[in-house]
Amino acid sequence: MVTEKRPQVKGHWGQGHEIVRGAAVLYMLMKELGQPVFKAGLNKYLRRHSLGSARTADLWAAVQEAAAEAETPPTGAGPPDVQAMMDSWTRQKSYPLISVVLSAGRLTVRQAPFTQLPPVGARRSDAPLWHVPLSCRLHRRAGLLAVRLNGTASVTVSAPRQSAWYYCNVNKTGVYRVTYPADNWAALQQLLLAGSSHLSVQDRAAIIDDAFSLNRADLLNASVPLRLSTSLSREAGLAPWAVSRRHLDWWLQLLYDQPTHAPLQHFVRRLIAPQYGQLGWSEQGSHVVRVENGGGGALLRPPNGDDLWVRVPAGRFCSSTRAELTALLAALEAAAELPGCRGVPVVACLDSKAALLLLAGGAAAQASTLGARLWAQLRRLTADDSTVTLQWVPAHLWTRREEAVDIHQLRSGHWARSEQYLHRIGVEYGDTGDWQFVWQRYLNATTPTEKNSLLLALGASTDPLILEHFLRISLAGELVRSQDFVLVVESTAANQAARLRLWRFVRLNWHKILDKFGGGTFMIDNIIQELVSRFSTQLELEEVRAFFDGKDLRSASRSLRQALESIQLNIRWRGSHQAAAAAWLEDWSRREAAGAAPPTARHWPN
Repeated sequence: MVTEKRPQVKGHWGQGHEIVRGAAVLYMLMKELGQPVFKAGLNKYLRRHSLGSARTADLWAAVQEAAAEAETPPTGAGPPDVQAMMDSWTRQKSYPLISVVLSAGRLTVRQAPFTQLPPVGARRSDAPLWHVPLSCRLHRRAGLLAVRLNGTASVTVSAPRQSAWYYCNVNKTGVYRVTYPADNWAALQQLLLAGSSHLSVQDRAAIIDDAFSLNRADLLNASVPLRLSTSLSREAGLAPWAVSRRHLDWWLQLLYDQPTHAPLQHFVRRLIAPQYGQLGWSEQGSHVVRVENGGGGALLRPPNGDDLWVRVPAGRFCSSTRAELTALLAALEAAAELPGCRGVPVVACLDSKAALLLLAGGAAAQASTLGARLWAQLRRLTADDSTVTLQWVPAHLWTRREEAVDIHQLRSGHWARSEQYLHRIGVEYGDTGDWQFVWQRYLNATTPTEKNSLLLALGASTDPLILEHFLRISLAGELVRSQDFVLVVESTAANQAARLRLWRFVRLNWHKILDKFGGGTFMIDNIIQELVSRFSTQLELEEVRAFFDGKDLRSASRSLRQALESIQLNIRWRGSHQAAAAAWLEDWSRREAAGAAPPTARHWPN
């Protein structure tokens, strides 16, 4: 897929968007015509213009001929006007928002440009129209319903009257957003939760992605994407998680200094927890195989002798807490049998607070067989007045003190590829010595990939003195390459605790930055985008405008306009949707605390 960032011009549709073009539009055309027809058209075009020159219109003409010659017309309604269809996608900015409504046996489809901010001075009569092919799946209808908007604002077709739900843009083949009435959004949520085979992994990702994107554009209540996100706790497909993570990360960034941040964090953790437990520690096969073979693991470090690694199955649908307790039981049982360990104090480190609190309730509080077995083992180890200490270690910090333990634990499973994340966690929760440990690893790293990974982790510190030192030595360009300064800005801007300090540093050192990189380079573009676009208050918006007013940014002026629009979007979202998100999360937390059972659902396939 080719992604093109369009310049933003006042008064035009498509401001502030990434417009998917190129390969995505050609793929949409291929799905509309059918792969054999599309390939035949390409062959005609290549043979006809071999060793010669050609125009874009020649390609569309060849594909049109192949479509006309096809024995079975595409979609059963005759071939589309390829030239008109492709011109509508390649010669216009933006892309469409498709509104679909089913009522009284009639499916009405309307199109309008999808915009996140209202275009200044544009009239509705100026709005572009596209040739849009849609494929829709409806309840109680066999096969797909093909609908085509041939450059018209709307079209209405017959459909089953008793359809409980409907979904358009099957398998995400179209380059557009789709929205529905509130009752159909609710029906799609139930379809996601029920694990229906009607929706592919691409469909599930597209539904969630559309809901979050429409909410950001102020076209959908925040409760809708949150309700749809509850299906992620049973989702094994990568695409739904990828789009959800991108949107939820944006929400968490916006709400960093708001009371809603903590409930949203809790909600996200509850979605992730089942997947964390199900993926397990097995290093064999794909992540789907690891779901089947999931379990727990622990590393034992006796006072005398070699390290011992134990792994045990914890069950396919175990929670992360159960996996942690299972691993702890295996470790304690193994420790009891190790020679030379009788009477030696035992320290067990857990990264699950839930597991620790469960055991802290005492033997009488254990309602599960696993908890009872653990307490029996703890009593066995302490029978001769030895001590057993259960200690919480947040997220298995990979710092200089815990390096050996975490390397062994994490090398055994799929988390071995998360070194950047582990370094970042260690820097964020560690002290000056931990930061120096990662910094020294950066200085000693020999490959650009490793250096970039460590550099992105170093900006996670919450210590203001460390951050100031890091920014200064990075800008100096002696220990950090000049071209890598943008990575320093990226990592520090992603750190909510450091963002305002970074903004202050950039303003104080703006002339040095300009002298180093020049006003018309992509480095200045990236610095502006990474730093400024994350702001979310009116005060910050005015500060940015005042600081850059009158400055000659050359090509970076476009990046500044994009960043200012991002700030406006952030401000609008907080003003329009934060309260709705907070209310929904409060209600969800209350139902969770009351033990409300989730809807019956099976685990989603990949």
